[in-house]
Amino acid sequence: MLKPALLALCLAFPLSAMAFDASDEAAITTRFDQLLADIKAGNMASMLDVTPPPIFEAMAKQVGLSPQQLKDITTAQAAQMMDQVTIEDASYDLNAAEKSVSSTGRDYALIPTRTVMKMGDDRIEATGTTLALEDAGTWYLMRLDTPDHLAMVGQIYPDLAGLTMPQPGMRQLD
Repeated sequence: MLKPALLALCLAFPLSAMAFDASDEAAITTRFDQLLADIKAGNMASMLDVTPPPIFEAMAKQVGLSPQQLKDITTAQAAQMMDQVTIEDASYDLNAAEKSVSSTGRDYALIPTRTVMKMGDDRIEATGTTLALEDAGTWYLMRLDTPDHLAMVGQIYPDLAGLTMPQPGMRQLD
């Protein structure tokens, strides 16, 4: 009697739906921690290194550049911007993340993020969502700030089309 019930349970919850595990969380944590350390140290190229390669290649194609040209330009622009900004705090909450598996078995997570920065005399808090996705056995991170970002994710990864995200926020502190 127990065997048919166990079989029914396994069929109702396929193994792919249980694929997100502790090793995935550890890989995302390692990736995110390195990214945040690099950003705080002023290594803006790190942001591009964690972007899924197919996404970055599509972005380069959209603007008529090679991926390396886009990386060089974006890194230089980010460094200029960071001359005007001091990151006081940057964090993510993997415990509050929406972790799931796509229709093709791809693991992904929508992770709440928070950054506090100082620009001149202003302190600003920015909140948002970062998509962590696994592609060819490697975890990548992509900040989702606009509907265009979601659309690009859906074009490159059709199994992630239709993702939704909370509205990003920005507010001035004290």
